Amino acid sequence: MYFPTHRGVNTYSRALAAFLVPLEGEPLVSHLRIVDKYSVAPATTYLGAEFPKVLAKPEVNYKQANLTDPSIVQSIFNPPEGKGPYDYVFDLTGEVRHDRTEMILINTTCNVARMLGQEAAKRKVKAYVRVTLPFYETTSKGTHDEKSDPKPDETIGTWWHETLRMLAAIEECVNPTNTLHVEDLAGAAWASAMWMASLGRKEADSLAGESIIFHNEKSKVSQVEGMPPHDTHSSIFTLLSVGQTHHVGGWTQMIKNSKPPIPNTPLSAYMDKYALETHIVALSNTEIKEVIGYKLKRPQFNHNGIKDIVDEYEWKEEGNWPIL
Repeated sequence: MYFPTHRGVNTYSRALAAFLVPLEGEPLVSHLRIVDKYSVAPATTYLGAEFPKVLAKPEVNYKQANLTDPSIVQSIFNPPEGKGPYDYVFDLTGEVRHDRTEMILINTTCNVARMLGQEAAKRKVKAYVRVTLPFYETTSKGTHDEKSDPKPDETIGTWWHETLRMLAAIEECVNPTNTLHVEDLAGAAWASAMWMASLGRKEADSLAGESIIFHNEKSKVSQVEGMPPHDTHSSIFTLLSVGQTHHVGGWTQMIKNSKPPIPNTPLSAYMDKYALETHIVALSNTEIKEVIGYKLKRPQFNHNGIKDIVDEYEWKEEGNWPIL
């Protein structure tokens, strides 16, 4: 089985790669291709202690590429010599910064995902799994399931949502969607791909497909390639959801008081305006647990969970986390 993973080296790809090709134990795949804009040798983004070791595994192939170029997108689906066609595609693309302009969001989120989805459909992969983020306005009064229609949050939410509509309009493009801890993201993405591949899109849609409502300006339809009209009702997506007080000053003091001191660290306490605002993520994970049967490894976000991340990712050993 062969799996190209697109983008996300500085977010999710490292966890997914380590899940598919663990440092210890048998790999789940015979070949894994990871594609991103960053260089890994030399590194132009934070890689952590484990990821370079994963990249050194014989099953893993890393390609630095610009996925906004249609010819590049087509080429990355061509496997190395001696390898068969890719079976599963994990799409981790999309702009996550809220200060980006609308045109940047369209180009790096909508267009990239659309081109990847079209090429995956053309190649007839068994499953195309896109990871999308919960840029929606929800309330704390209850959870929202896949039948809900929460309003996209700001411009970034509008275009992440529109990306789902574009992908859902592509024939034979299969897309489970999940929001969860990075370790559960890897596990749920794999479980979603296996479930989708075993059923095919039509059967998966009959079990979990929902319409994706238009939440954009009607005038944008003619301006953005691949954007379905506002009155199109064929956008069915297999949707499966998993469910700052002293930060800057406190972090600065922790770094200064660390023994030994930490003069440089890729970790930052800086948060943009959006991150400092109150945003509620109330998306139900019932369907992914009941339909696919996935069991969360990290069901709670708490102090112990943060401590586990610091310990497991060896931030202290790397000299990236203060020792007090």
